[in-house]
Amino acid sequence: LDYYKIKKEASFPLKLDVFDYLYEITDGRLRYIFGLVYTLINRLQIGRLVQSISSGLAKDAIVALAKERMQKFELTKMEVIIVEVLVSAGEQNVADLAKNIDKNRTYVSRTLNKLLAERVVSVRQVGKQRIYSPSLDAKVAYAG
Repeated sequence: LDYYKIKKEASFPLKLDVFDYLYEITDGRLRYIFGLVYTLINRLQIGRLVQSISSGLAKDAIVALAKERMQKFELTKMEVIIVEVLVSAGEQNVADLAKNIDKNRTYVSRTLNKLLAERVVSVRQVGKQRIYSPSLDAKVAYAG
């Protein structure tokens, strides 16, 4: 950013509110922010097709990218439902998820293990409970 401040003839390719959006959806993880900036600049061909990226354009491109990445997993209807519930809740344990989608715990646990292996969800241990949360791509693709 300092480079663009020094060079008066240079224009920064991203609007500053795009950084706020990226910070919010990535929970402030710089590696993800800069990865998304790189992807946006390459995808939208800055300088050729677009002179700068607005937040609306950035959101549309990031959501499209996340949906493309989620399609490679070929999720079943029930897996999508589980991911959508996790996205809306932020995080949940197996018992709460099973109650929310009206399925038994064993089924939900098996489904979560498959989603965990594919990195569609992540898990953390809190006492005896395993708390599941959606991946960044899942959050963006199913935020809806």
